[in-house]
Amino acid sequence: MSTAFLRTILIISVCSLYSCKELYYPEIDPPPGVLSVEGLITDQPGPYYVRLSRSSVFFSDSVPGPVNDANVYVTDSNGDVHMFTRVRPGTYRSPSWLRGEVGNTYTLHVQTPDGEEYRSYPQTIHPPYEIESLLADSSYQTMTRESNTGRVIVEEVKGVDATLVLSENRKNRANIRFKSSVKVLYTYEGGSFLAPERFFCWKEISGFEGMDNINLPAVGNMPGDVNKNVVAFMPFDKQKYRLGLFDVLRTLLVKVTLYSIGDDSYNYYLNINKQLTSDETIFAPVPSQIDGNMYCVSDEDKVVTGLFEASSVTSGAFILRLPPHQNKIFFEPTDGYDDIPQAGCYSNEHPPFWIN
Repeated sequence: MSTAFLRTILIISVCSLYSCKELYYPEIDPPPGVLSVEGLITDQPGPYYVRLSRSSVFFSDSVPGPVNDANVYVTDSNGDVHMFTRVRPGTYRSPSWLRGEVGNTYTLHVQTPDGEEYRSYPQTIHPPYEIESLLADSSYQTMTRESNTGRVIVEEVKGVDATLVLSENRKNRANIRFKSSVKVLYTYEGGSFLAPERFFCWKEISGFEGMDNINLPAVGNMPGDVNKNVVAFMPFDKQKYRLGLFDVLRTLLVKVTLYSIGDDSYNYYLNINKQLTSDETIFAPVPSQIDGNMYCVSDEDKVVTGLFEASSVTSGAFILRLPPHQNKIFFEPTDGYDDIPQAGCYSNEHPPFWIN
């Protein structure tokens, strides 16, 4: 058998294999204008807000629109009805005197202009968890940034992990979510050669990277143990706090807000986290798997998405003095975080709240 004949057979076999390959394009018919609900009630002073919008189809040019002229109200286990008022497109506000109570159960009701009625599953406000302390552990985190030429740079950034410690460990699972904000205290030199000035400045950074999460299941954690959850990563690099070349980073003030949530809310946030951290494998979760706690009363087949959360809230504020100000890095409890304005500067004098 000649080499040419074998080569011909091989080419024909390979071509026949490729000819059997057929691309599959699934037909997707997503329901149009799905109602999306976002609502929250806590044991802290109100008012509270419920936001209603309609979803748009993926790859569609249309933008999700707000739902106006809906009838929105909350009922509780005491039999009271709390009506919400529309204050801007798609946003409804509770009475200012309404305040959630620990142990009470709340249900959100929404009647849309098209006659459909939606309802949340009853949500109970559980007792709050108290923050005992934050532990500071030296750590590294992989971060990305964009260079001046638009190139994405991946780098290992040195900093401090802020690890949450609760004042008690309950036997039931600790369903909590937390968010953090940071106020940066820094100085810079200004003025002229003959009249130099030192400016003592500060600013708040909300939604800092890695600072809004739930207590995820961690290796080695017992059920209900959240003591190993990192609620914030604080870099040593001043540029991560959007400071300039001549700014000197002095102190970081960290506020951690803790929400004690029910199973519905916890599973909702957990599924979102799984979606965001998906490795894009074939069994990775898809957005349709993220279920909220809303349902349609008038039509059980109608799709609705979103979450109505009822939770208790507690918070704690801490100081982190960065090297070389302290030989040992640690978080120290402090008061008055909320009394400090979001941003500002003093010339040649310390602000009354300045912490060295």
